[in-house]
Amino acid sequence: MHNRILVIFIILAVAPFAWPVLSSAQVEVIPGNSLQGAALFREKGCVKCHAFRGAGARVGPDLAQPNERTHTPMQL
Repeated sequence: MHNRILVIFIILAVAPFAWPVLSSAQVEVIPGNSLQGAALFREKGCVKCHAFRGAGARVGPDLAQPNERTHTPMQL
């Protein structure tokens, strides 16, 4: 029983370091036209639910931070 607890503790202690975390300096910038992207965001209706850097609706998540998901599996 104690060995099992020790193994679980070690796994939980090491797990956060098992996958690399990208710093802001390592994030790849995708080439494109930001003005065309903003126009598509409005034309396709994304702005009705989503915000981007604080501008837009608050129904869905702010798309400026795509990795910071606030929904649960039940909400999907």
